[in-house]
This record gives sequence, C-alpha cells and structure tokens, in this order.
Amino acid sequence: MRSGNPTVVPRASDVERARDLVRTMEHYKPGAPPILPTILPALRGVLSATTSTAYRIMLGDDGRQLEFLHMEGPGRQRMCQGFSELATRRTDAFTHYRLDRPQRSQRNLPMLSSELEPDWRNSTAAQLLHNALGKRCDQLRVLICEDDTVLAWVGVLREEPFTAAEKTLLGMLVPPLQARLRLEAAFDRSDLVAAALTASLAALSTSAFIVSKRGRVEFSNPLGQALLSRAGADIMEALRSAISGHAPDSGFEAIPLALNGTSQHFLVIQRLARGSAAARLQVVAQRWSLTPRQTQVLALLVEGHANKIIADRLGCARNTVELHVTALFEKTQTHSRSELAARFWTHH
Repeated sequence: MRSGNPTVVPRASDVERARDLVRTMEHYKPGAPPILPTILPALRGVLSATTSTAYRIMLGDDGRQLEFLHMEGPGRQRMCQGFSELATRRTDAFTHYRLDRPQRSQRNLPMLSSELEPDWRNSTAAQLLHNALGKRCDQLRVLICEDDTVLAWVGVLREEPFTAAEKTLLGMLVPPLQARLRLEAAFDRSDLVAAALTASLAALSTSAFIVSKRGRVEFSNPLGQALLSRAGADIMEALRSAISGHAPDSGFEAIPLALNGTSQHFLVIQRLARGSAAARLQVVAQRWSLTPRQTQVLALLVEGHANKIIADRLGCARNTVELHVTALFEKTQTHSRSELAARFWTHH
C-alpha cells in the first residue's frame, strides 16, 4: 500500500484501470445486476484502499433508514454491521452532509477527509468510524447526486491518508457512475409504472388493450382476454378499425400513447352502451340464481368499487360484503374480482 503522496497526477497504470471501470459502467443492458456491488472490488484496487463502500441513507417517518449498503474488503461482515449501526444514528457528524438536501459544494465532487474536516484524525467522525470498524480509517468519498437527491455515497477507506492523485482517479469515475445510477433508477421507475398500469387496467370494468400501430395486441386486461377468447377475429378487426380512425362506430375508443424510442401504440378501450350493465345484471342474476343483495354487490363490484365503498353504499358491514363476494365466486366458479368482472361481461 502506498504512503501519502502529494502529487495530483495519477500513474498511467492507475488511469488505465480507472478507464476499464468507466467502460464497465457505460456498458448496460436491461436486467443487468446493479453497478455498485459490481465495481467495488475494482474500485478498491484502483484506489489502493483496504475497503470500498457504497450506501444510501434515506430520511423516513421513523428516522434514518439505510436503503442499501455494499462493502468490499477484509472483515466485511463485521464492518457491515458496525457501519450499518453508525450510518443510521441521528447525527450528521458522521455523514458530513445534509441527508435531505446535500450542500452544493459536495454534490458529485470527490472529497478527501481533510477537506471534510481539517483535523480529521481527531474529529468526531473519525472516532465514530474507529469505534464502529475497530480501526482508524481515512476516507475518500463522493456523493453521487441527481440535482439535490443523493443516489449513493461511494468511497474507500484505509489507514494511510488518501492522496490528491487518488482523488483525481475517483473524479474520473463520477460522470459515468452518475449516468449509470440514473439509468438504473429510470428502469426501476419504468417497472413500477408498468406494474401500476397492469393493475389499473385490470381494475377497469370494461375490456382494455394496448395495440401497436400494425394492429398487434401487446397487452390485454382480463376482460379483454375473455373477449378475445370468445370472438378473436371480430375483436381484432374492431381494434384495427378503432386505431385507424375509419370506423367510429367500432365500439372501441383508441387513445394514442406517447412512447419515446418505439413505434406508436394505442390504449384501446371498449365503449359500453349506457344501461348495458343494468340489462346484463338482470340476465346474470337470474342465470346465476343470485339473491337481491348479491345482485347489488355484483353491480358495484363490476364498476370497480372496493369492499369498503360497497359497504358504505349498501349500508352494511365490510365483513358482510366479503361474505357476499365469496358467495359470488362460488356461484360463478371464479377466483378473483377481475375474473368475476370478466365473466359478468362475457357470459352468455
């Protein structure tokens, strides 16, 4: 391990190793493992550190919460435990930045421990770190941020002070690491949006489809799936007519979706004639031998209402509604609310 060296210029071999890390961060495929635990072993080597670390602390209703912690180095398990306890304490003496909104002077800028606190060795932060990890450590770290939000604290630890040259090396990694973390966060959000869209379409009391410009059905909710299984060819023709705009009486409404980087798609929803639900309710109530109360519950259920709303509307307890819903499942041989709604609209 090298001793403290005031030079600002890194060695050529270290620069090349840092460039290898940059190439690793720039190569991304959806579904790839998170980049932080992937690069920590190499980061430890590039910066001649004993330990490399990445973590993120969030402020919640219950105080500080450690969202993630990755460490690479000897005694990793013991260090993780000590670091976790230290990171979530109600003090900024250790983190040296405001968790809710880090100081601009610290965002995306590598910092030596002496820049955080001139007398680092005798500082409260150094003592806390010593107590948690069982040894005295110098640190070199960077707050990877997007605007005023911390994406990750990334840094390295060792006994000897880090150098300006090593700070320069860490600075080389900041832009690609920030871009990679932003990309990973975007894909996480897209997965969340996709799950919310699926749940929302499933809750609709009418058939819904996502259709490509060429008329290919990319997704359909349970009611849409039931409709396709009954009259696939006719429904496909109606969907194509709806997205072309040439047949306003197709029974479907097409809404263009704005998607960057892909061909145009449409959200296509079946239009239900006013009063059609009431008319169908009379038919299925007789066919399924429903009681008057079960019929009332079914009418509200297919409109997408939750049990609490149904109970409030009918002036009964939520447990009573749950019993009626269970009875409806048994009489219709279905297992979920979406399946029951699909059966309601497609049963002959």
